[in-house]
Amino acid sequence: MNAQENKTSEPTPEQLLKMLDLQMESMRSKRAHSTNRNTIRAASILIVLLVAGGALAALMMMLDSLRDARPQAGSASVESLHQ
Repeated sequence: MNAQENKTSEPTPEQLLKMLDLQMESMRSKRAHSTNRNTIRAASILIVLLVAGGALAALMMMLDSLRDARPQAGSASVESLHQ
């Protein structure tokens, strides 16, 4: 009876091929899914960098406009201190 149990518990070559095919198919689907995830991750990082660059450019323009609009009171007060 033990000999029959051992024979039935061991998979046949056809079963091994089916299991291998299933494993290969699952690995292919995981690889395809991870490629999509990597593409989305790279695109997200690019978008974040573009938004940060745009915010930095906007801040620089705002600071330039504030510096140009501000009267030169700072230089006048420094000159009055030296007199």
